[in-house]
Amino acid sequence: DSMSARREAARARKVDPKPCSLDSMSAIFDFSSLIEVILLFICCCAFIRSISPTIFDNAQSPGDHTGFRGFCWKASRIGERLSPAVSVGCVLMAIHVLFIK
Repeated sequence: DSMSARREAARARKVDPKPCSLDSMSAIFDFSSLIEVILLFICCCAFIRSISPTIFDNAQSPGDHTGFRGFCWKASRIGERLSPAVSVGCVLMAIHVLFIK
């Protein structure tokens, strides 16, 4: 019964995949992680724009904010104009990550 011995050996080598748990979910499917990613993106864009104010501006057509650079420009504007709300959101998410999650 070499066939059954091969099957036994194959079963012994086979590792069952880990079932999907909340810890292995990506940030897209976990709401709190998605909010963290969005807040970090807004903060990063606002910080980069504070260092280099024209980095997200399109020199060929001023006022035209499209594409990835336009998306970053809009995120930096949100970070600039709503900085108290964004900072409160960052503090709340830090508390959530440190003590609740």
